[in-house]
Amino acid sequence: MSQIDDVVAVERNWWERVTSPLLGQAEEKMKYELPADSLFAGSWDAAPATVADVPDGVKAQIRQEAVLDAINQLEASLRLLLHATVPGKEPPTAEQCQKILNVWRYELEHRIHLTPDTYCGAVRRYEPDMEKAYAVEGRCGPGDVLRIRVPCWRMFDQVVIRGEAEVVDESELTAPQPEPQAV
Repeated sequence: MSQIDDVVAVERNWWERVTSPLLGQAEEKMKYELPADSLFAGSWDAAPATVADVPDGVKAQIRQEAVLDAINQLEASLRLLLHATVPGKEPPTAEQCQKILNVWRYELEHRIHLTPDTYCGAVRRYEPDMEKAYAVEGRCGPGDVLRIRVPCWRMFDQVVIRGEAEVVDESELTAPQPEPQAV
């Protein structure tokens, strides 16, 4: 044992001698009482408060306020979408429809932080952790090929809207596509 170890052992023994009478006694045996309104009144062993302890009414109100905040952030793009979907007043060209959809995608990604996982029609290999993000139609195992019908939506890397996928035969993907015939 070195000289430093001896000093540390002596200090530890001194500290244990000082604190052992205090730590060895239960709260009831100590000769003091805390006022009822003290922050330290009550048991020290009580479980910490968690989100589950929040009343259901308050949780619902917090969710409603979050949704309202998101809708307020999307107000301009909601008005654009509403105006573009009035029957008989739809945008005349596909390019204008595409511009409106691009505005919506930008707003969702940058204001709300809601992003699609991929695009419709994307092909991916199945992994077991995809079950959280996609409802898969058909039986599949790890490595099987899936086509994404509807991508899932993520917010801060957490899936908030599940997507849909279907099992695809690999031979269907490698087969040459028939050429369109002229009429």
